[in-house]
Amino acid sequence: MDRRNLYYAGVLVLYLYQPTATAHAADPVLFGAFGEDDRVRVALEVGYLSARAKEYLYDNGRTVSELIWDVNSAASITGRAEMSMSPRWQLSGSATIGINYDNFMVEYDWLTDSPDWSDRSLSWDTRLDHYVAVDAGASYAFWKTYNTTMKAIGGLRYTDIKMSTYGGEYIYTPEGGDFRSEVGNFPDGERGITYRQRLPVIYGGLGAARQFGSLHLDASVLGGLTVWARDKDNHWNRAAVYKADFDSRPYLALQMRASVPVTDRGEAVLSARYEKHFRMRGDLHITDFSDGTSSSGRDGAGASLQTINVGIGLKFRF
Repeated sequence: MDRRNLYYAGVLVLYLYQPTATAHAADPVLFGAFGEDDRVRVALEVGYLSARAKEYLYDNGRTVSELIWDVNSAASITGRAEMSMSPRWQLSGSATIGINYDNFMVEYDWLTDSPDWSDRSLSWDTRLDHYVAVDAGASYAFWKTYNTTMKAIGGLRYTDIKMSTYGGEYIYTPEGGDFRSEVGNFPDGERGITYRQRLPVIYGGLGAARQFGSLHLDASVLGGLTVWARDKDNHWNRAAVYKADFDSRPYLALQMRASVPVTDRGEAVLSARYEKHFRMRGDLHITDFSDGTSSSGRDGAGASLQTINVGIGLKFRF
């Protein structure tokens, strides 16, 4: 075969191959999208954290105390890693810490027969002692095209948040006195209450990812249970500690990530995550260090937590 015939044969082969490749691009089991040949991906993000933790005390089913702890705008740092074990399976892990910035606490008590609160205390100097959330999970891509992925997700998550109040002001109803007749201030800088929640979660859910040109979007909906949760409230001025162990309650999380390439191996990332630990009920244990007594009550305590974390950062592929 001379060179001219060899040339025409090569053109014919390429022409016949092209439709086959195009047809394969629509095959829902095609793999290789979104840089999946890069086995490991790591990201570092900085952002904004908002949280609201609530604490409840009950007496025979009636709410007698409610504390609202607001983290209004803390800084956050998140590290994330992903590893592709196969074209369908992926492992992931993340850790987020919150850094104290702007927080607030208010406590309401119902210690009289009135339906209105009898006592209220608040602290503008509320400090985030720590916020840590760690996550380990896996996903399985059960449907894929050249630009879309659907996946099942499962994993474990653990959140630990602790806050303390300093100073503040109060309105009390003294025993045998007039309603809300006692008004005053706590000394500035004096520690009043320290509150901590520890919340393990088992979760599962669905996720979807899609490529729009150079823009990659990834979103997921997660549901599960908060299990073996605990909290601890230390009232320093009363020398009393309140501890609770909670029953399992539902958990919900929504998360989204968007990324665009900025280098051959790097991407700029924008992420947002909302999560909610629905109100839990549990047994209350009280220790009064002023007289050395202790007591317990079934279903005497409650707690909940919801957070929003928005971050921006860089992701690198290896």
